[in-house]
Amino acid sequence: MNKLRFLIRKIIYPTCLIFTFLSMAVLLLVTLVDSSKPALSISTAGMLLLLALLISLCNLIFSLRQFSMLTRVLMHYPAVLLSVAAVTLLNRNYDLTVDSLVLILLFSVLYAIVVPPVLLISAKLYQSDAEEKTYTSIFSPRD
Repeated sequence: MNKLRFLIRKIIYPTCLIFTFLSMAVLLLVTLVDSSKPALSISTAGMLLLLALLISLCNLIFSLRQFSMLTRVLMHYPAVLLSVAAVTLLNRNYDLTVDSLVLILLFSVLYAIVVPPVLLISAKLYQSDAEEKTYTSIFSPRD
């Protein structure tokens, strides 16, 4: 039961959330660039779902509490970058060109924009949870 709960809370929910954001971003970009094309095909949705799953698996790096936050971010960035590259290379319509470098730079900029606020929010939530826990003695005072 604990494994199923871990699978749902740490992998499936984040995958669905990431997939939703990726899908909305692709729909928005395709609509802005060329509204005459179909916005999202089944194969594109499958690739986005695979990417969302890989990113949610990469996010498990943040649960490694034995490393500092900087170390976890430095491990997370290349893991997500490799995931994006792998899914991009699986796409039959994609060719390795100078666009690959542009894609890496765009991803790096997005990562630099998204990760700091997420880390700040999670740190604040973690801090508020720690403040709410007060020490209660399990021993009665001696008289």
